[in-house]
Amino acid sequence: MRQKRLKSLAVVLLLFIAIGCIEKSGNPVVAETTPKVTDIQPVSTADQLPSACTNPEPLKHVYNPKRLAVLDPCKTVSGTVVKIIRENDGDTHIRLKVDPQYADTINQVNVDKQGGNLVVEIVCAFEITQADAINACSGYENKIPLPEVNEHVVITGQFVSDTEHGGWNEIHPVYGISVK
Repeated sequence: MRQKRLKSLAVVLLLFIAIGCIEKSGNPVVAETTPKVTDIQPVSTADQLPSACTNPEPLKHVYNPKRLAVLDPCKTVSGTVVKIIRENDGDTHIRLKVDPQYADTINQVNVDKQGGNLVVEIVCAFEITQADAINACSGYENKIPLPEVNEHVVITGQFVSDTEHGGWNEIHPVYGISVK
């Protein structure tokens, strides 16, 4: 049984090396991204996956949206919730340990400043205590459920680089979450 497991692990490791997810040294490959601001024009609203990417104004309720460079207007990732932080701007910051197939969403800044985790932000989830962030949530009621630490989730949202925080990658805002 042990030999079979080791053989399976070796095959998986070779597969990751072959597709470039792991360097031969054993280190994970970190995506290098050059942020580019793009305009997105989805067509209608939706609250559920997978049609969640039809948000017509994805940045409308994001505090200081100019800091976000859009890398992909609609990205779905999965992983395990490592940490949940309540921010003064009303957002929930989630640290997500992404599943191996989403390793390309992690850049060196995520490794250095976020423990190798993807930052995920659910906007307007809590009371806002930061005065200059109040307008971002005006007239918006968050309907996205908050996951719990250690839950395995699938998250869809806008994939961005936060240029004011050194350029780590995020899903911001989140369009939908499902617990697996």
